Amino acid sequence: MRRDDLDRMIAEQLANDVQAQIFRIDGLEDRIVTEISNRLPRQSGWERVKEFFTAPRKRRINDLLIVGTTAVIFFIFGMALGNRLAERLPSKPAILTGVEQNGIIFALLAPGAREIQIAGTFTNWEKIPLVDADGDGIWMINVELAPGRHEYAFIVDGRWFGKDPMADDFVRSFGYYNSVRYIGTRGG
Repeated sequence: MRRDDLDRMIAEQLANDVQAQIFRIDGLEDRIVTEISNRLPRQSGWERVKEFFTAPRKRRINDLLIVGTTAVIFFIFGMALGNRLAERLPSKPAILTGVEQNGIIFALLAPGAREIQIAGTFTNWEKIPLVDADGDGIWMINVELAPGRHEYAFIVDGRWFGKDPMADDFVRSFGYYNSVRYIGTRGG
């Protein structure tokens, strides 16, 4: 075998080997950068604070300006949001004692609701609507109830809501919770 043939065969084999491994070269730089960044030590919070106070003065001022500007933006946004929420609150606080001379007040805070009804043992589980007369999101109804134990639930936009925060107790029946009110008796 001649030397020229050997050089040609080596060059061909080398070209074939390089071609076969070319996929390993694609994205090599990204893989190396990722690997190196994963090996870099992470600074703890204390080290970052220490670095902030030992950094050159110009860098500290820039960092403080960024933090201060961000705080001012959040403060302004918070004030605007707070004012919008305050506008939605009722001007007079609702005082719900639960017991009125004419009956029992059932109330539910549901600002986004379109329709709320109540059903219970005192209505033979027939639904009766609650009213939000002033649009403040507090839906109410005044119901005459005889002394005893009464189960009920609210239906909020067609969905069963059986855990009234003002209830005396809760029971679970047929897979749903019902609220319980005792009138003139406890745990009867």
